[in-house]
Amino acid sequence: AENGMFGNNTSYHVAWAGMSLVFCVGAVSAEADLRWRHEVARQGSELRVGYTGKLRDAQSSKQEDKDAILQELSESEHSLDQVDFAVQVLLEAGVSSPMLRNTVIRAGRLEQVSSWDLAAVILTWAGATSLPLCYITNKIEGFWYHTKMGS
Repeated sequence: AENGMFGNNTSYHVAWAGMSLVFCVGAVSAEADLRWRHEVARQGSELRVGYTGKLRDAQSSKQEDKDAILQELSESEHSLDQVDFAVQVLLEAGVSSPMLRNTVIRAGRLEQVSSWDLAAVILTWAGATSLPLCYITNKIEGFWYHTKMGS
């Protein structure tokens, strides 16, 4: 009782065609990852225009706003060096929090920690599912063969 889906290794072909499609999507997503990284780098460059690494040198459209920020900071428990460090962490990692700043102090710089790869997700998923898919198609083909042969 050949139904066209199983037998003659048809299920293998379907499984491999599906996996090939997933790997093609993974390759396309790698290009998307490259474009996203390029955009992140471009935005980072824009953020750094005129940046000296010091809050004191920051530009403000209103001088009284800058004076108020510096005054508030001088009255707080945080030093200008701590703020400068936090801004540097933000620029390098793309995110900032007290825990992340502590991590940078302990582990060193974490460049672009906020980024991830779509291609890595897709290809990892494809790799993790390919072996079980081969096993399942082997069982289906074996069942069909034994059903057809009557053994």
